[in-house]
Amino acid sequence: MTYKTLTLDVQDYVAHIALNRPDKANSLNLDMWEEIPALFDSLNERDDVRVAVLSGNGKHFCSGIDISLLMAIRQQV
Repeated sequence: MTYKTLTLDVQDYVAHIALNRPDKANSLNLDMWEEIPALFDSLNERDDVRVAVLSGNGKHFCSGIDISLLMAIRQQV
């Protein structure tokens, strides 16, 4: 599967997952919110993965939830 907001590399039973929105300090938008559990569910089914390492591309690991996502949720309420 191709991910919009994550990168995945599997080597020697180690899955390296990187949050990949460095221009937004890897903030969690709706795509990332949906992709993270889907990715971990798929890794759980694989025989070639024993451990997962989560990191962030760029200067920051993760700045938290994307403010634009919060604003969109607020407008729906």
